[in-house]
Amino acid sequence: MNSDQEHRMGSEAESLTTGTYRQLDSVLKTLGFSRIEGEGATVYRQIAKDVVIVLPRVDPQEEIEPRHWIAVRNALEAKAIAPAGIFADLMSDAVKAASATPAPSD
Repeated sequence: MNSDQEHRMGSEAESLTTGTYRQLDSVLKTLGFSRIEGEGATVYRQIAKDVVIVLPRVDPQEEIEPRHWIAVRNALEAKAIAPAGIFADLMSDAVKAASATPAPSD
């Protein structure tokens, strides 16, 4: 990674909408992904666009790590599932909705 890419990634990470992995799960399901729990990983797959997103298995209440946010956003943009800005808007809506209702127990 060159310095321009590192700077861009750092700038993007600072401007990310916050959210939890539970909220990310909800957004991905809304976009047509199915979730498969693997050993140490959570795999999201959308057959229609031939997309697979692999994330580490974490507590659903944890905040999304910036590198995971960027990886998901890039995958969604690359396959034209959620063009630029749409993913952030969907996550922002999920965060707002979650703050209005109690979190489900796992």
